[in-house]
Amino acid sequence: MSSIQDKSSMDSSVQLMKWEGSGAKTLFYQGMYSSQTQLAKYTGKTRGFIATTGEHVICANGMEAILDPHIGIELQEVILCNKKKWNDPITKMQHVFAHIANHYYGFKVTGGDLSEVTVAAHSLDIKTISIAQESDFEMHKKKYDLLANDTDIILYGVSRGAATTFQATCLYKYNVKLVILEGCFFSVPEVFKNRYGVASSHVYSFAKWVLSNHKEDGHSPASLINEFPEQIPVAFITSKIDTSVHPESTRKLAKLLASRNKNPVYLLELKKSRHPHYMFDDKEDRRNYECFLHALYKEYQLPHIPELAKLGEPLLQQCKL
Repeated sequence: MSSIQDKSSMDSSVQLMKWEGSGAKTLFYQGMYSSQTQLAKYTGKTRGFIATTGEHVICANGMEAILDPHIGIELQEVILCNKKKWNDPITKMQHVFAHIANHYYGFKVTGGDLSEVTVAAHSLDIKTISIAQESDFEMHKKKYDLLANDTDIILYGVSRGAATTFQATCLYKYNVKLVILEGCFFSVPEVFKNRYGVASSHVYSFAKWVLSNHKEDGHSPASLINEFPEQIPVAFITSKIDTSVHPESTRKLAKLLASRNKNPVYLLELKKSRHPHYMFDDKEDRRNYECFLHALYKEYQLPHIPELAKLGEPLLQQCKL
């Protein structure tokens, strides 16, 4: 896959580029252990988004990937910190770690007078975490049902969120314009096998014991490929150095879906980016990801940045399976 040629002013000026078109909402579903703040990585350097708490969240290193995001509700396992309990030792520790991480990646949270809780830090309810299983599907459907019926919908999922998005689309037969899946796995056991090798079965057994919502005989993207609604374009994004969701796992899913000849399927493979920091680790990867997305949006008559779409058109064609 050839990469987009470097444009000297592109990285500094992208935030000034204007989106063309309107009327589409993007339903975003985050990855494991993340709160809704993960979305800020995809909503530009200065625009950001308004969280469910009323706070404005931006990421100074954010990529122009999502124009009009939809969160709806926070995930069931995320416990947002209470502003009135900063003196509580556990809450204070969460806040300190979150502050360090947010500063490192360029996140900033402001405002939020509408709520006593803040997205600036969070903890997790282990008992309700699901690795793209039934509780995730139900949560995804709740988010989807909160969208207006007359709105063009883009589905965007990251890692666990990508697998959830894929499966929910299969199970509920969503009517959407486009599905974007970053770091999507073929199946959970395969993820553990790629990450932990010979010890994978023991680690997986421990994970199933800890995560009571995960079912060994539950659905997986691999088991639902033939249920994916026809005609909906699907874009998969992976990276050759992703050790959390191995690129072969994403490749296999994308190629099987494409082999049905019922959906336009694209596969973008980045080179030097870790999971889930595809927009942070490498400038060339970031350019390719961003331009690929805007060429994809233009292809399917969705809001896009024309300058980026033009740069990404050759790459889009190369990535079509």
